[in-house]
Amino acid sequence: MSSPPSTRTTDTAPPAISTNSRWPTLSSSSRHCPTRTRPRPLKKPASQKLPANSSPTVQPEFRMPHPASTSRHLLATALLYVASTLITGCNGATEPTTASPSAPPATTTDDKQPAASVSVEIKSWKDVQALIAAQKGKVVVVDLWSTSCVPCMREFPNLVALHNKYPAEKITCISVSCDYEGLDEEPPESKKPAVIKFLESTKATCTNLLLSDADVDVYESIKLASIPAVYVYDTQGKMAKRFDNDAGDYGDEGFTYEDHIIPLIEKLMAGDTPSPESDPK
Repeated sequence: MSSPPSTRTTDTAPPAISTNSRWPTLSSSSRHCPTRTRPRPLKKPASQKLPANSSPTVQPEFRMPHPASTSRHLLATALLYVASTLITGCNGATEPTTASPSAPPATTTDDKQPAASVSVEIKSWKDVQALIAAQKGKVVVVDLWSTSCVPCMREFPNLVALHNKYPAEKITCISVSCDYEGLDEEPPESKKPAVIKFLESTKATCTNLLLSDADVDVYESIKLASIPAVYVYDTQGKMAKRFDNDAGDYGDEGFTYEDHIIPLIEKLMAGDTPSPESDPK
């Protein structure tokens, strides 16, 4: 069913005008704006009869000033004002006061150094061994971990705490991610986002590496059955001890930094050199 044709109106609604004491409110039929009205002339007061014994008081007649006299009066006033201004400016003006320059705002020096950024490099296991050899004179801690290893990630913050606790000239902490599984469709670069995301969550600003070798190849070369695993090297670059949970030497909970790794590190930094273990390459 078609709707009835719309009717067109030639009149449009007037604009809304706010109510004002000086202006009447426009009604819906108003189509004009009211004009202001002239002020009404003053009425002369009615003459009053005076008592017989009183003398009439003569009221002065009000006369409008002649335009010429008014102009002369305004001109004289203007000249007087200009003359007084010039006299004041020459003789009575006071020296302008100049504001003393305000002292510059005190600047505060922030003693805090910018926070170190978290980064990761893709390196081979051979590169890791070369990096360890270049750290002679320092104790070196190498932590092998993976984002797929829950025990690794649970213990990893202790490596970060170790790195933050001791000065860099005494110890070097290196984290080595074994996330690459050797698949062509998942190269080491594809593992980097997940690795760095975890490193950033733990604020790991130590040396972080992602192995370019397949994890199984590295495990076989160093005869490691599982991770996490932590290698500790003395100041001469020799491996002091490897911590892992393959043999079950550390109970059901496995080794920890607090109970096993840190005590050994403190001995090595104190100059105690325990008999080194064989370092599988």
